[in-house]
Amino acid sequence: MREDGFVSLWLGVAPDADALSDYVALTYDEDGEVIPSLFMREFDLPYWDEDFREADTIDGPSDSVAEVLSGFSYNSQLIEQFQRMLGESLTFPVNAAVLLYNFNHQSPTVTQSDGAIQLRFVGVAKYSA
Repeated sequence: MREDGFVSLWLGVAPDADALSDYVALTYDEDGEVIPSLFMREFDLPYWDEDFREADTIDGPSDSVAEVLSGFSYNSQLIEQFQRMLGESLTFPVNAAVLLYNFNHQSPTVTQSDGAIQLRFVGVAKYSA
């Protein structure tokens, strides 16, 4: 799954940025071993480097790919590619996004929900630093 130059994207809804951060954050036990986050468990994801993850929410739901991705790293490259994949307007309301950089997730589109947070894996794009 780790592959330089790729970014995997999940979109959905979350009550706020703190709840989304808690949902995706890696934690460690007293021996330094990773305790998988709910995000990792729900999407059956392996460990990733936290320095290559971004997750955030926007004010209110939007169906605009450009609006949802506008604050993230490499957004001009990613917006263009994800608009080609998904269209300029999404078919579902979104206020949350999770991006894993240098991560090429290959899975069918899956939606997971822990109740308050509902995310859908939408695809992979390439980026260059």
